[in-house]
Amino acid sequence: MWDKLTSPAVQQLVLECVRGSWVVRILFPWTSTGPTRTVDAMRELSPELNLLSWERQLWQRLVRAGIPVDSIAERLTRAAAGATLDDRMLMIGIGHLLGVATAWLIVTYTPRALRRGALYSSARMLLRMAKIVFFICVELVAFPVLCGYCLDVSLMPLLASASLGSRVAVLSAHRWTALFTHWLLGLLFMVHFARFVLHCRHVMRPGLLWFIRDPNDPEFHPMREILEDRMLPQQYNIARSALMYCGIILACVGLTALVAVRTTHGVFPVQWRADARFSDHPTSILLMVFLLPVAVTWGRPNEVLHALFSRWWRVAAHATRLTEFVLGERSILDEGEWTLRRAPWLPVLMPRVWMPTQVVESAFAAFNGVDEARAGDVPDALPTGEYRQQLQLAIDTALAASHPH
Repeated sequence: MWDKLTSPAVQQLVLECVRGSWVVRILFPWTSTGPTRTVDAMRELSPELNLLSWERQLWQRLVRAGIPVDSIAERLTRAAAGATLDDRMLMIGIGHLLGVATAWLIVTYTPRALRRGALYSSARMLLRMAKIVFFICVELVAFPVLCGYCLDVSLMPLLASASLGSRVAVLSAHRWTALFTHWLLGLLFMVHFARFVLHCRHVMRPGLLWFIRDPNDPEFHPMREILEDRMLPQQYNIARSALMYCGIILACVGLTALVAVRTTHGVFPVQWRADARFSDHPTSILLMVFLLPVAVTWGRPNEVLHALFSRWWRVAAHATRLTEFVLGERSILDEGEWTLRRAPWLPVLMPRVWMPTQVVESAFAAFNGVDEARAGDVPDALPTGEYRQQLQLAIDTALAASHPH
């Protein structure tokens, strides 16, 4: 029996099963998409590895197939005896993964007759806790880091010394510092983006931003959705949110940076040195501690930004004739076109600036007709064609009375 298990045919079967695993295809994609690399095919296992003969043969086959199991084993051996932060994080992660894998095996392969025991309940509770922790880590750690790197890539054209090679070099030399910096940058962006969405919700009509979940919605229960929904739909939602955030950053910040660099020659890219100091005294800290609270108290930036956003959305909605769609307020100026009496063929530019819009709005406010298409089957409702004719007649009469010539 042992000879059959250690035979070359069984080793080849194990090799094919390992190469067909989705984990191996993600981590080592070259094992199933291309020929074996010459370097891996010629490399031999280290004699320091304490392996049996059949284990050495199997590991040699895996190495030749492109799966560096010897390097992984050496890295884990160093991590088990190491005292650095990378080694400890690696060992803690492997321990948690083994615990979750054990709980999954218990929950999956326990017979129905034994599913009321304490072991099954504990394993199921552990899986639920691991699921919650996983999604919390994705929302609070992975998303900010991804947004931080997208912002970093988008702002690269503004700095002369910035490049992808320099960012990779910094990440390799100072891994945790670079991750923390990009996490903080992405977290600040997500917080400000959430505040921007909140300001937009206060101005826009309800339901316009349906693709962004509202945390103030009473039917929004993220923890319940994490516990009750399956993993695959939640992963689709996470991927969709990641694509949305990355697209917004690259489209808004990246394109703006490129346009600024291309249009303002001599200003960008900025020649900036991180070790340069403006002063020998910590003036920036003094300004932040003493002047920033006073400026926030007296300047009221939240109210100022809300007023600016409201004004900007109203101007954009009026300019694009989408006032009712964006703001939920009907504007009669969006439903018609201005024509000159003596030159009807001439297009009217910027009619809100120099045309008598107040007369049209007053006539529309005084008009008592009801459109059947808007109000439905109500008494005194007019068909849409007749309603438009009477409304046009009322507006023409008001304009003729205010501007007889």
